[in-house]
Order: sequence, then structure tokens, then C-alpha cells
Amino acid sequence: MSFRLSEPTLIEGRREWGAFLLLCALIFALSISFRYYNYLQFSSQKRFFADADVLIQYTKRKGGREYEVLKLTSSDGLTFYTTSKEPIKDLRGRNITLLLFPKRVSFYDYLKTPYIPSAIVRVNHERSSRMALAKILESMHEDRRLQELFGALFFALPISKDLRDSVTLLGINHLLALSGFHMGLLWLFVYGGLSLLYTPFQNRLFPWRHRLLDVGLLTVIVLG
Repeated sequence: MSFRLSEPTLIEGRREWGAFLLLCALIFALSISFRYYNYLQFSSQKRFFADADVLIQYTKRKGGREYEVLKLTSSDGLTFYTTSKEPIKDLRGRNITLLLFPKRVSFYDYLKTPYIPSAIVRVNHERSSRMALAKILESMHEDRRLQELFGALFFALPISKDLRDSVTLLGINHLLALSGFHMGLLWLFVYGGLSLLYTPFQNRLFPWRHRLLDVGLLTVIVLG
């Protein structure tokens, strides 16, 4: 007599699907509520000062006039665009202080990458730890495209349109996405760190437990 083991189904039946969808809806509601709370705190101020790292800077022409477009990430983790009508030097990788005017930003725009009117107050001497490490990595390569490529791989920095077109033609743009290479690195760091904490307790208290199942589930929750 022969038998064949079938692969177990992850979710079975209406009850399990209902519980799964309810959990997803709860996580979504909590996430939106948290973002909306942050938006209310953000938009309640007419103006405020903020420090931000310059990720991208390029010149744009409109109506016969030129102005600088900057993409930044603030110290609070908000990524946004702003412009400068005044000619400024290349600030990519630098940390700057801006005076922001958030009243014109809608919640829908806040969920994406909003444009926030601002005025650049000063260019700070010190860089953030992320940009300082990215600058060290950049100094190891002379080619501008390699600098951008490794900055995107290891620090999730944006890349220029020319490089993005090139990696799209090569079919490797997924390696630069947060859902690809970076999620693998995050899994390695989170799972490895939690395993170091989990293993002594497992050996002493519950050696019958499966570390991959327990720590893996917690890692998935953290990454989620």
C-alpha cells in the first residue's frame, strides 16, 4: 500500500479566513489611525523647524524659470519634496535645517510623499549616521552609478532616473526595492538577534520547542 503526503494548507475554512481578514483589517485600521494622529500633530502647526537628510536634488525648468527640487527624509522619518527658487549648491547626502509650512498638506498627500513648502535655514556640518556611512561607501567608488547602486542596496537611498532606467532594462530593479534585498537583510538581523536571546531559554526551559517556528513568527510580526 502506498500513500502520499500532501502539502498542508496555510489557511483552511471560512472561520480561519474570516479570522485572517479580521486581523488584516485590524492592523490596517491601527496603521491608518497612527498615521492620522501623526498627521494631526504635523498639520496643527503653521510652521516649524525640522532637520532632514537630502536624498535627491535636481534642477527643473518651468515657464522659462529654473528651480531646485529636493527629496528629503526628516529626523522623524517623514519623506517629502520641497523646492528652492534660489540657486543652491549640491546638497545630496547633507543634513539641513528647514522652516516647514505644513498647512497646505492634505492627509492623502501625507500618506504618499507630500510636497511641503519650506525655506532652507542652514546646512548642518554633521551628517546623520546613515548618510555618514553612505558617504564612506561612496568614497570607495569613483563611478557615480556605482555610488548610487551601493547606496541603494545598503542604505535604501533613491537612485537617479538614468540608473533606474538602466536597472529596469537589465531586469534587476527588484533588487533595489525594499521588498527584496532589504527585507532579506532585515530578516537576517532581526531573526539572528532574537535567536541569540531565545536559544538560552529554549535550552534550559523548553528544548522541545522549534526555534524557527517561534522566532520566525515573531520576526514576521516585527517586519510586518
